[in-house]
Amino acid sequence: MSADGHEPATKADMRGLASRLDGHDQRFEKVDGNLHRLNAAFAKMSGDMVEVKVELKEIRGDISRFSTILERSSGNIEAALRKMDMPASMLMDHEGRITKLEPRSA
Repeated sequence: MSADGHEPATKADMRGLASRLDGHDQRFEKVDGNLHRLNAAFAKMSGDMVEVKVELKEIRGDISRFSTILERSSGNIEAALRKMDMPASMLMDHEGRITKLEPRSA
């Protein structure tokens, strides 16, 4: 548990997020590649990026596009998700751990 009382998201949570991307699944693919650009964007924030990298590998999606949008959003994950029209929100703690995932209501 993090200092703010939130449990970091588990790999099962991440798979659950991917399964809730209704209507978007056709353009999303399983991520198993290099996340160096995503890590570069996260490097602008403080914290340990290793856990985030491992968890993000469980998300089905266009990580390269997300990385580019995240960089242009100055590391703002919420803004990057909105620009990708992904129906979910993701919050991170000050150590770079994902602390909350939830579908956005339609």
